[in-house]
Parts: sequence; structure tokens; C-alpha cells
Amino acid sequence: MSTADELAKLDHLRKTGVLSDQEFEREKVKVLAGQPAPPVKSPVKSSTVWTARIGLLVVVAVIVVIVIAVTSGGGASKYHAHVVAAFAANTQEMTVDFTVTNAGSAAGTPTCTINAASPGDADTGIDAVTPVKPIKAGETGRFTDTFTITNNGANNVLLSGVTVSCS
Repeated sequence: MSTADELAKLDHLRKTGVLSDQEFEREKVKVLAGQPAPPVKSPVKSSTVWTARIGLLVVVAVIVVIVIAVTSGGGASKYHAHVVAAFAANTQEMTVDFTVTNAGSAAGTPTCTINAASPGDADTGIDAVTPVKPIKAGETGRFTDTFTITNNGANNVLLSGVTVSCS
């Protein structure tokens, strides 16, 4: 590459903001002294750098908003379940009567998990229930489910050992 070409390349790098005026002068002296010009850097304008930084900040902000939205309601479900009654249907099965209130702002169909355990957890059972119809916002639905308890121990499960959670 000729000296003129190397100087033109340096001038282009200075005009595009890759080299400052001081860097340009320093490299120009080297080229005129017979030393090769620095390798061509990709010309990146400072506005491009700021655009990239702003873009990154927007992405980070969106992620933060999503994390806050997910974690702020993390422990609070929009559905509130309450066990009304629980009794042994027979020695193997337990019947649980429960209500679910939709505390959200739109109709929804929750999935409710029912856990039952005798004192000491010797006899246990679990079931999942999904209502056929959505529950409207602000309304309560009543449901009944019968499911198996281990060890034919349905008679050993007390009302205090039955929980329902919905999401």
C-alpha cells in the first residue's frame, strides 16, 4: 500500500470517529517515517455506540419489569381456595368439598391441587382438579372431588389435614 493510500485510510478513520485528532497525527508521523499504518478498525460512530447502549438498557429494563411482575405476585395467587368439608367416602377414598374465589380481574380456569394427610402422614392422597367452566372475576365456585388415600386410611384423615391450593 502506498503512503498516499495509508494517509487516506488514516484520514477516513479520523473522519469516522475511530481515531481522534491526536491519534491521527501520531499515526501520520509513523506513516511518513515509513512505518505501516495501523490495521483498519471497523468504523463505529459514537452515535452507534450510544444507540447500542440504549438498546441494551431497554432490554435490561424490560427484563426487570418482567421479573418484578412475576415475583410481585409470586406467593399470591389470584385464586383463593377454602375447604368446606372433608370426609371418608369409604376406607379408600376421601371426598373434599371446597370453594375457589377468583380474585383476579378476568375470568379464569384454575388448576387446584388437593392434599390430604393423616396425622403423622401415614395415610396420604393428592389430586388435581380443573373446573369445567371458568370462574368469573370476583366470583366463587364450589367443587367436590373424591380421590384415593393410601393404606385404606381415609378414615384417619382429619379436616385439618386437607389443603387446597389453586393457580
